[in-house]
Amino acid sequence: MITKEDIKKLADLVRIEMDEDELAGMTNDFEKILEYISSLNKINQKQEDTTTSGHRNIFREDGDPHESGLHTKELLNEAPKKTREGYIRVPKIIQTD
Repeated sequence: MITKEDIKKLADLVRIEMDEDELAGMTNDFEKILEYISSLNKINQKQEDTTTSGHRNIFREDGDPHESGLHTKELLNEAPKKTREGYIRVPKIIQTD
């Protein structure tokens, strides 16, 4: 149970001035908060892993995978550098000793 003295001590610690009406209101508010927290502690919770749902992609049906290389020519034609053996050339960025 929270008393006015507890609230007054807390207000002094955080350097807040409170009159008697504010102390009474704050005491009432703290009591309601603590009562609510106490009711949450009484809830019987199952101890189970809720991080996974067991569902696989629920937003769409997985269809057949696309044919390999279906768009390769189109993509290589859009590449900024010439290609060699089906690969895109990029500038060397890693130096080896």
